[in-house]
Amino acid sequence: MGQQFKDPGASTHGSFSFIGILQNSTCTFLSGKSQHSSKKHTPSNTFRLFLRLKNFLNAFKLYHTGFLLTLLFCCNFCFAQNDIKTLDSLKTEFVNHTYDTNAVAFYNKAHKLGEKLIKDNTLKQEAQSILYTLEDYMIGVYLYNGEYDKAISLNTTKLNSSLKQQDSTSITNSYLLFGKIYAKKKEVEKSFNYYDKAAQLAITLKDYSTLTAIYENMAVLYGETDNDEKLIEYHFKVLKLKEKHNLPNLTASYLNIGLIFSDRKKYDKALSYYQKSLKELKKNKDDYILTYNYIFLSDLYRKKKVYDSVIYYANKALHLAKAGGYTSLEADAYNSIGTANKKTGDYNNAILLHSKSYDLYKQVDNNVGIIQAANQLGDDYFTMDSVQKATGKVNKPTVIPSFIPASHYNSLPLDKGLLCLDLAKEKIKVYGITADRKTNIKFYKKIYTAKGNYKKALEMQTLEFTIADSIKEEQLKAKALKKEFQYAYEKKKELDSIKIAYIKTLADTKIEKEKSTKKTLYFIIAIVTLIMLLVYARLKYLQKNKELIIEGQKALVEKKQKEIVETELDYLKAQINPHFLFNSLNTIYFKINKENKEAREALIGFSEILRYQLYECNLDTVNIEKEIKYLNDYVQLQLLRKNDSNIKCNIDITHNVINFQIAPLLLVNFVENAFKHLRNDSNQTNSINILLDKTEDTFIFEIENDKNVRESIKDNGANDNGIGLLNVKRRLELIYPNRHTIKIEDNTTTYKVTLTIKLNDYDQ
Repeated sequence: MGQQFKDPGASTHGSFSFIGILQNSTCTFLSGKSQHSSKKHTPSNTFRLFLRLKNFLNAFKLYHTGFLLTLLFCCNFCFAQNDIKTLDSLKTEFVNHTYDTNAVAFYNKAHKLGEKLIKDNTLKQEAQSILYTLEDYMIGVYLYNGEYDKAISLNTTKLNSSLKQQDSTSITNSYLLFGKIYAKKKEVEKSFNYYDKAAQLAITLKDYSTLTAIYENMAVLYGETDNDEKLIEYHFKVLKLKEKHNLPNLTASYLNIGLIFSDRKKYDKALSYYQKSLKELKKNKDDYILTYNYIFLSDLYRKKKVYDSVIYYANKALHLAKAGGYTSLEADAYNSIGTANKKTGDYNNAILLHSKSYDLYKQVDNNVGIIQAANQLGDDYFTMDSVQKATGKVNKPTVIPSFIPASHYNSLPLDKGLLCLDLAKEKIKVYGITADRKTNIKFYKKIYTAKGNYKKALEMQTLEFTIADSIKEEQLKAKALKKEFQYAYEKKKELDSIKIAYIKTLADTKIEKEKSTKKTLYFIIAIVTLIMLLVYARLKYLQKNKELIIEGQKALVEKKQKEIVETELDYLKAQINPHFLFNSLNTIYFKINKENKEAREALIGFSEILRYQLYECNLDTVNIEKEIKYLNDYVQLQLLRKNDSNIKCNIDITHNVINFQIAPLLLVNFVENAFKHLRNDSNQTNSINILLDKTEDTFIFEIENDKNVRESIKDNGANDNGIGLLNVKRRLELIYPNRHTIKIEDNTTTYKVTLTIKLNDYDQ
């Protein structure tokens, strides 16, 4: 019987066997009984049996406890996994309802479950990650609602938790959020302080994705504080990081930089970055961003007045916007096409498209868009009136804007235009920005002028001058216009010889006169101490005379202001069409005998100079190639005018002088000065040598001319045109501060000027 069971020690199973223990115990006991059946059991045998039974029971109890613990852990893990799924689902619901009234309820429910999982120490890392995301979105809700104190409180709690857990990534994110919060609160110094902390941590962690987000926010803040240099610098930092580390959203950086250059009239540079964005979008297609890209290109060509391209890119944007359901962008596209049609004289289509744009903006409650569409419709009706008066033909538009009441359907175009501008004006009171208001006033002024209501037109002009423009481009235009009016006033009033660059404002002139009057009075008082009677009579006379002068000045200022407005209106009416001028020059060219090649070439050169000054020189900078072409044309005309075979002008341009920007009309003054002071010796060659070179980021311009031995060329006198080298120096100080040098060598027989300009990323 004992041979029926195997000894557990000889078992081939590698695991613990309770059956083996039982079999072994039984076997031993029975075999003992079999072998010693004729003997009595000894105490030692009974004790051994008891020990074996006790060991079996202990082993069974240990196995049972371990099994229960394992089962409990598995169940708990499954429940925790379900809780994580529930938490993630609640997070999704919260994100989808971020700006709804239910957002807080979803957040509280999810946050409570997340804290429970963290407290139970079950899937703690996953729960903490979801909780951080929830808190980030909730801070966004507080920012959206303007509840900045709540946002600060929640982010402080989040930061303390991150510091306690030494979670550097979360700490960086909290600093970034603090930067955003204080930027919204307009506490700029605190905002930059937190952005700097976040940037330092991101650099340490080599978290370049977060670093780009920080730099993008800093760029926005620099833009809001009108720091153009830093705005451009940080957008380029973002671009370089994305390109170097192959980060996503490269197109956003290209578009941001393109917009900056477009706003500053650097249209070629803006176009190059918009094209880079298009190239990137071919690799990583995104119809929404592509629609924006086309809208920006359309707006760029609108600024360049290339209306075929405006319509081309706006139609591309329109196709994508309709397909993707981007209603606001669809309205933008209609707005662009309508404006281009108006500029080309098709006011019917302009009214149709701007009406569509208005309806779409209204559909999505885009109040800024509504204002812009209504303003454009007002100008459309002005264009309609102008065309009808010029042609004598009345062509009624097929569509009337939805907001115009039926009682006004048969009103005159200018009256309908005023209704459109009135609607825009009411919206501007609540939603408009300064640029929209300026546009509204400008269109009002045009319509009132067309209606012959000059009193209202003058009121609009006055309003236009008093608006404090927050857009830098508009500020520069307002300053330029103000200087023009000041120059006209001063020119009529006195001192034709005052240089344009140093003309004082009307306010400054009045202050200087008052100072001069006070000095005169002090001088008179000193004389009065000697002759008392004369002093008394003199004081009375001066007092009365002063009052008359002040009254006269006030009357004169009011008169001149009215004259300025009238002058501007007359100027707008009397503008010469440049195309007519160039067509006339072209006609003259063909009238010149073909054999007179020199005269023909001179006329072409003059035409090119005129074209350059009309179309290129109103920009801040131009391509160096265009400036060189202008210099060549100018030199050829000077040589023709001198008509002296002894005069030689050599222009040496190195291969490096290409593809960068320079301020227009900066070099021609040096060339003009060289011709003016060139040696007039008929027995020898009188030379002018010009060198243009570029080394790394420095542009070099040298000009050397022969001169009469005894002549000393002053650098502070005015030339025949009233603009001398002193004027050029002043321009260089304003345009290239701390980035240029001028070296003048006035030798016995030669005069040499060396100009160096250090170019920055913006110029190259």
